[in-house]
Amino acid sequence: YSFWLSGNKMSDRRKRSVEMLGQIGLEFHFITEENLSEYIKEPLHEGYQYLSLCHKADYLRCYFMHFFGGGYADVKPPTGMWSESLEELNSSDKWLSGFIHHAVRRQSLHRVMPEEFGHRIGEQGFIFKPNTPFTREWYETITKLMDEKTDKLKKTSDGIDKYGNDTDYPFRICELLLEVLYPITKKYREKILMNLPPLDCDIYL
Repeated sequence: YSFWLSGNKMSDRRKRSVEMLGQIGLEFHFITEENLSEYIKEPLHEGYQYLSLCHKADYLRCYFMHFFGGGYADVKPPTGMWSESLEELNSSDKWLSGFIHHAVRRQSLHRVMPEEFGHRIGEQGFIFKPNTPFTREWYETITKLMDEKTDKLKKTSDGIDKYGNDTDYPFRICELLLEVLYPITKKYREKILMNLPPLDCDIYL
């Protein structure tokens, strides 16, 4: 799955990335505002509609990985096939397949301090088995955060940019993804396969 929730025109490079993501060996679903409702099996949180575009994508990647499983990818160029990683994941007792976060990979920190950085999967792309203890904790955590801040979200839905930059906006930029995801990946690092070909995360399109 990839998401494109913005009404902005997609660049030619983004379009090419979408084409490439459809060629990595997995059935590809491109989710937009127009077809999102076709995939909803459990109601989205009531606060979803008030989130910034960035945080909507953060919420949805958790929702899809928990209820459906499969792969998620940002709209960025893939560097290899994902089908072999999926096969290896499905034949193992692991819960997810990922790649080392691009910033950590670039600095080679996972080699010198593997205990600290070896679990830092890139949030830009991964494959999950659905409804595991990992995805349940992930989903329950962001649901609780949404419960706590929906009233504030309703009051600040106007005038925020795509990153949620607004003095009254209740979520930090990383609060619904990295701040939740990294502690959980550290907790369940023994259930992670680092075998996924990374996306080209150094290209911002």
